[in-house]
This record gives sequence, C-alpha cells and structure tokens, in this order.
Amino acid sequence: MNRARQTTSPGADDQRLVLTVDIPEGQANEKVAIDALITLVRHLEFDAIYPTFMALEFGQVPASR
Repeated sequence: MNRARQTTSPGADDQRLVLTVDIPEGQANEKVAIDALITLVRHLEFDAIYPTFMALEFGQVPASR
C-alpha cells in the first residue's frame, strides 16, 4: 500500500474534498487513477482553486465495503 501523509496542518479556511474510486488492482488502472487526479487538479486550478495538499493512496478495499 502506498500512503502519503499530510505534513502541515490545514488552515482555518481550508476544506477537504475526499474522492474514493474503487478500481481493479493493476498498474494500468493505477495510471488511469493518477491521470484522473491530475485532470481534477487542473480543473480546480483553472477556477483559481489551488490545492495546498494532495494525496493519492492505493490499497486494498476492506471486505465490508
């Protein structure tokens, strides 16, 4: 599992957007997920919303989901 950790505290005016997408395991699928995150960030930046922290995590989906 790859996991990024936030190294700074969120500011008082920060909001968090959490997007979960379940994909089949595989490098090609992970690349598609990375490309989707990059596209989302570009859309935010186009509207002058500059993310201060981003993380992309790959791991097993718990069986209860």
